[in-house]
Amino acid sequence: MSTSSPIRTTQNTMSPVGETKHLNGRLAMAERNEQSLVNFKIDVVVKEAAEATLSSMGISTSAYLGMCLRQLAQERKLPFSFEADPEFWIAEAQVGRAAELLRSGLFEKTIELRKRVGEHIIAETKKIRPRLVEDLQACRPSMSPDDDLERTCMEGFTAFYVSFDAEIGSKNFNELVRYFSNREMTSFLEIIPSPYPWVKAVQETLSTLCSEESRFLVQSIVDFCTAEEIDSSSTGKMPAQEAVLDLASKLDEIIDTVLDEYEEHGSSFSLRFVGAESYITIVQKALADRKEALERWEECGMAAKLEEQLEERKQKADEDFKKLLALMDRN
Repeated sequence: MSTSSPIRTTQNTMSPVGETKHLNGRLAMAERNEQSLVNFKIDVVVKEAAEATLSSMGISTSAYLGMCLRQLAQERKLPFSFEADPEFWIAEAQVGRAAELLRSGLFEKTIELRKRVGEHIIAETKKIRPRLVEDLQACRPSMSPDDDLERTCMEGFTAFYVSFDAEIGSKNFNELVRYFSNREMTSFLEIIPSPYPWVKAVQETLSTLCSEESRFLVQSIVDFCTAEEIDSSSTGKMPAQEAVLDLASKLDEIIDTVLDEYEEHGSSFSLRFVGAESYITIVQKALADRKEALERWEECGMAAKLEEQLEERKQKADEDFKKLLALMDRN
């Protein structure tokens, strides 16, 4: 008498949602119609920017996420390329630092300080124009019309003075401190070989200006850093030269951090200010002003031109003198 194992059959007419069953050795998902709610957290700036982009396409955020999940489920791979970028977090940290400087108002305050300092220096320089004119007119009778070198020096000084506004506008805080403390404004006159009377008068007037503007510049930087607590060593007193340059560099870093990051990572930077575009306007204005100042100074470039002209004149004078000696020897 043979026996056989009973065959067990199961009929899942009331199977729960999500239950799987084997058909012909393959895994299949049971059909379902219910919707599942998915909650997740994301940066509010990213959310708002993404929603604005999807809205312009006529797609809701829910529909977009559904599309992504369906494609992921069907193709079993991410619906976009995904590569590791070791520089990503470094750039994000830098952009974050720049954004914080902008949100705190420190960037705008520093930009305004640089503007006020430049305008004050230029205004004070214009005040001495009548004095320089008087000095030059007083010395004009003693000028030799046949002295090419003196004429070149006078032309160079005039061009230098005319381009002074552009030069001051192109310098950052650190460069301004060095410029006035090292008397670079008057140093170009020191390369003139002969002690022309007008040169001495101009040097004295400009040296006085340098001293006054150097004190003003240093005090402005120290007061600002003290008020904004940029450096714990700032006490409102006049510090040593190295300390001033260090404070000036800190102010330059504030400006450069924001402007450089905006230029290099503009989209990421702007993403942090969705709905607050006025911040971006401040950066764009400062960036345009800096480019304009640099372009103006490059167009002038008087310092390099003056030095080149004086060197050519000196060489020509030496050659003429040698020719004169040779002529005297023959005679």
